Amino acid sequence: MRDERESALAASWRKRPDALALTAGRRASAMPGARFPRSIGTFPTADELVQHLEEFASHHHIRVRTDFAVKRVDRDGDVWSERGRRA
Repeated sequence: MRDERESALAASWRKRPDALALTAGRRASAMPGARFPRSIGTFPTADELVQHLEEFASHHHIRVRTDFAVKRVDRDGDVWSERGRRA
């Protein structure tokens, strides 16, 4: 489960101009086990990052709960729980 305060995954990146590129290279910015394609330059753009995150979530069947503000995360052994409210 992935929670987003906004109405879409990576919403804050969607609001940025596409000309804005990450300051960390594509290798450092990639999700674990998922590389950016070589066709993407050294520094991915905001749109390329959003696409990367969407593909990662889809590939790993990560459910994204939108419009939810997390207030607290607790751990009890291997079990994680969270408290929050609809944004």
